[in-house]
Amino acid sequence: MEMGMPASIQKVCELSDDTKLTCIDIISVIIVLLLYMVSFLSIICFLLAIIARVKNLNHTKSIFFFGSIGKMSFPNYKDRVKQLTEQEIMQSISLLIT
Repeated sequence: MEMGMPASIQKVCELSDDTKLTCIDIISVIIVLLLYMVSFLSIICFLLAIIARVKNLNHTKSIFFFGSIGKMSFPNYKDRVKQLTEQEIMQSISLLIT
């Protein structure tokens, strides 16, 4: 690997009229390109996995739903959590599940 480029791709880049590629060279280039594509796709999948894509389908304010929490100020959220009863907590969770 000279200059960060795999040897198989470097060989293809340095082709001249009298140089011939063997089947092994072609296969190695294909494998390297496939590895690059898989690496790129895995990075995209990782980024999609860490981005939160949640929706509150009930459109009710909940202290357990990130969208609702993000819209509240911290003191407001803290007061709301302190005032919740066990029954309200169960109801809020059950609304998010269904």
